[in-house]
Amino acid sequence: MEKNKRLIAYIWIGLYFVFGLYLIFISASTIKYDSKVEAYQVETNQKRDDDDTIYNSKYYYTVNEKEYECSSGNVRYIRPKPDEKTVYYDSKNPKKCKTEYNVSANKKSGLIFLGIGFIFLIWFIIKLSTDNNKKTQS
Repeated sequence: MEKNKRLIAYIWIGLYFVFGLYLIFISASTIKYDSKVEAYQVETNQKRDDDDTIYNSKYYYTVNEKEYECSSGNVRYIRPKPDEKTVYYDSKNPKKCKTEYNVSANKKSGLIFLGIGFIFLIWFIIKLSTDNNKKTQS
């Protein structure tokens, strides 16, 4: 395998691992939210767009007798579970929030990226070893 192709493969594999780790540990993190509450109502909207299903859920919750709304944003393919009603929020500013649905969807997506990166890594190792065997036999 040429040196440039090998470098590009290392970069792609690294990007899959880095993005997977980002989704799992950063994007799915609830560290900056010091409180949580169960939403009293969840509205899930579903759109179809070029063979994709896009879900957007709104979570309604109460903090100190004041009502708030937290949107999950647009998430493809992963349908919200009815029991995922937890909303994580900042107690100093309850408008800053993240839903349990976002956390679980980001973790699942991160695991998918890590899995793809791992498959690429295994394929790359096998490819390198077969290329090395061909060189030694020549």
